[in-house]
Amino acid sequence: MVSKTVGRLFFYILSAAIGVVFIFGAYAKLISIEPFEWSLAETGFLNFTAANVFSRLFIALEFFVGALFIGGISLQGKVYKVAVALLVFFNIYLLWILCTYGNNGNCGCFGEALKMTPMQAYFKNIAMLFVIYIFFFLQNKYAVPYSKWQIVLVSLLAIGYTSWLQPPDFIYLKEKQSVAKHKINLDILYSAEASSLPTFDYKKGKHIISILSTGCMFCKKAARKMHSMQMRNKNLPMYNVILGDSISAKMFLQETLASNVAYQVNENTPYLYKLANNRLPCILWIEDGNVVRLSNYFNLTQPDIENWIKK
Repeated sequence: MVSKTVGRLFFYILSAAIGVVFIFGAYAKLISIEPFEWSLAETGFLNFTAANVFSRLFIALEFFVGALFIGGISLQGKVYKVAVALLVFFNIYLLWILCTYGNNGNCGCFGEALKMTPMQAYFKNIAMLFVIYIFFFLQNKYAVPYSKWQIVLVSLLAIGYTSWLQPPDFIYLKEKQSVAKHKINLDILYSAEASSLPTFDYKKGKHIISILSTGCMFCKKAARKMHSMQMRNKNLPMYNVILGDSISAKMFLQETLASNVAYQVNENTPYLYKLANNRLPCILWIEDGNVVRLSNYFNLTQPDIENWIKK
């Protein structure tokens, strides 16, 4: 009798611990979801819209599985199979990150709340798979009975909570911040204050020129998104002007992975801040030396840029 009670207690503690890891991972990814969805788009299997939806479904599934683990509900082993599938999927994703970027930076498994390298996350998932394997042998003894209404309720709560905290982008009305065509003076990009000079003449052709600050959270998101776009289409005419010194710029590029987008570090911040109307990130659509549109990182999309280039 005592051994059975101890066994049941061990089962629930272990099950709850696994559930907490899933719940925490889902919540942490959700509150800083953009890098996760943009990483999914970078793989080339999903476009940005599909990645926007799939990332939220993936996180809702994590919530769902975590809640059932905390409740000790196995669904006759189905929960464990779903958990294994999630962890295998995530390890394949981590292998892609390792092959593409190496074992650098934050893998995003726990968002920005707990930073882990891809290799650390990979072995963490292996350990979780081993623990879940143990549950296959304990579920018949200790798993909690369930009703289909419990499952429906948990499913609705997971999807509802995810959608409420981070609604999909497509539910917003995203109007472009169009401006009248006017000339702009960007000669500062070719001055001595710049760490490197553009290889193009901004007065000729079409260019997306972004003014970003190393200390701006939204600038980091903009740079990360443009990195993903450049990964998907290397011909996009994007150029980043990073405000800050060389040390902060290096950290900025490591965090955002945005070194694949042509850039310069420019320390003439007063002029560039004034040019951006002190609102960063400032994303300028330049055509033959004229500003024809302004965007923020949220409403900047790859199809818009590609269609604009073709016109």
